[in-house]
Amino acid sequence: MTPTTPFAVAVAVADAGEIPPPLVHLGFNLYSTGFVAATATGLRVFSCFNSPLKKVLARDVEVCPEDDCGGSSSSSQGGWKVAIVEMFNEAFAAVVFRREKDDGSGGTVDKICFWSIPNGRMYCMHKTLPFDVVRGVRLVGEYLLVAGDERAVLYELPHAGAPPKKVKVVETAANPLGLGAVVQPDGNARFVLVAPQKMKGMLQVHRLAEDHGYVRAHYSSVAAMALSVDGRLLATAGSKGTLVRIFSTSDGKLLQVTFKLRALHEESGVTAAAGDMHDRDQSTCAVVRRVAPGADARFEVKRFRPGSLNYNSRYDSVRIGMDAGDDDEVRSVHVHGDRTVVVHAGRVDVFGLDGRKATVLQRRVETGDNQLGICAVSRGPESPFAFACPGVNDGDLRVERWVGEFMPLVIDAHRSRVASVAMSWDAKLVATASVRGTVVRVFRVADGTLLQEMRRGSDRADIYSIAFSTDSEWLAVSSDKGTVHVFRINICLTTSSKAAGQYATQSYGAKAIKKSISSIKDIFTLGYFDPERSVAQFRLRENVKYFVTFGKIPNKNIVLIIGMDGSFYRCQFDPANGGEMKQLEYMNFLNM
Repeated sequence: MTPTTPFAVAVAVADAGEIPPPLVHLGFNLYSTGFVAATATGLRVFSCFNSPLKKVLARDVEVCPEDDCGGSSSSSQGGWKVAIVEMFNEAFAAVVFRREKDDGSGGTVDKICFWSIPNGRMYCMHKTLPFDVVRGVRLVGEYLLVAGDERAVLYELPHAGAPPKKVKVVETAANPLGLGAVVQPDGNARFVLVAPQKMKGMLQVHRLAEDHGYVRAHYSSVAAMALSVDGRLLATAGSKGTLVRIFSTSDGKLLQVTFKLRALHEESGVTAAAGDMHDRDQSTCAVVRRVAPGADARFEVKRFRPGSLNYNSRYDSVRIGMDAGDDDEVRSVHVHGDRTVVVHAGRVDVFGLDGRKATVLQRRVETGDNQLGICAVSRGPESPFAFACPGVNDGDLRVERWVGEFMPLVIDAHRSRVASVAMSWDAKLVATASVRGTVVRVFRVADGTLLQEMRRGSDRADIYSIAFSTDSEWLAVSSDKGTVHVFRINICLTTSSKAAGQYATQSYGAKAIKKSISSIKDIFTLGYFDPERSVAQFRLRENVKYFVTFGKIPNKNIVLIIGMDGSFYRCQFDPANGGEMKQLEYMNFLNM
């Protein structure tokens, strides 16, 4: 069976040449020791309690078991397909079969069967459901909750093979998602049942021989719910997907609100976005979007108010408008305090506020061809404003510092075009890589002195990301070769005015004495030093764009990595012994 959409999940089959059928249901059992994967005509049970993953059982289902148990002539005509599977443990599951009605109305009818997984036996429930279509089932201990469109029924299952006993019927709102939850605390006869109530956003809680209660969960429709194992806590999410709430099932009291990871702001037509999210009270963000198409095209930069949490309605009053030609797209945007740096393909514009708090263009720098929007801006909240971008000529780096006025400096950084640049948090150092991607160089921002050279590798590579640690002791680099490198920055920064122009490194100073070279600059000019190798490494997929940064003090030995494939890694490196970094965490944030 061919998947109907490119996003269909498929079960692997033995024949590698056969296109696997799409899954109709996938879910863990109650104890998360295994999961079941179902196609319309097959069931697969997997055990994930121990490593590696193990397939426990595979069964093809050609017909509903009722056909083999003396069912009616209409039901024995076949056409049944698996619709839903709920697995209690690795021994017992409930399976919902579905087929079209015989009257030609186009409707469907469902049957529920129980599956004894170890011996493969399956038998029908033989109970008439108060609705034609089953939207969801929950199987826990001795109870089975079946949710229909506007009704939910709780059954008691005395023992395998015995007919289920109807315990409770609950009227609900329209329930196309089949929402419902049931638990059996302590394995006794008590149960806690939760189902949607007829009023939007409301839930009803039922217990054995007790009056039911209500929970005002959300203003929007409820999209998901879950009960704790002891039945005391209820977690819910609304259809907006912005937050998860936790309630007490005994009195419906709201106990906790948890925000879901999501975008701070959503806006169509966004060309670039950036922000310095220091904490909940200090946040500076900007987004750039194209306002009009074609010859009348122009860009608008919106600034978020620092500390504002309602990004949809509380914009900063600062809005920056600029004309844009077809060949003058905005490539990236950066923020630092009240300044906004807008990077075009051939120039960099710095906007700030004048004495009347009006937005003005403070600086414009012409660059070479900069289609990637390469630019680095000082990041520390207390650091002076500075930025670095490619110069007009290949290999040049343009650095601008604000010391009451803009102080420009052009550094001859590489022989080939600059491809990546990063600035330290204190705006004292700048690191660069060229399109060759073999070496990374560190310069002093004040006068462009070359201080250190680090070798990523000998073969050509595209450098995706460079990042300084907050204390400027470490430098991380990612490339298309799939390896993140961490280098030690061996630079002794002094504060005296005499030494300000002679930043020295321990390793380079030793080589200068040995070779009788009078200055650090001479060592690089004459080619007397060997670029340093990375201290620590972490292997990733090749040709995937990854961005790197460091954790803040005291977690400066932590490296955070995010990828364009949705991957997130948290790694730790040993500053004394180096070597392969230790992976502490991985997840795909696109699936959150």
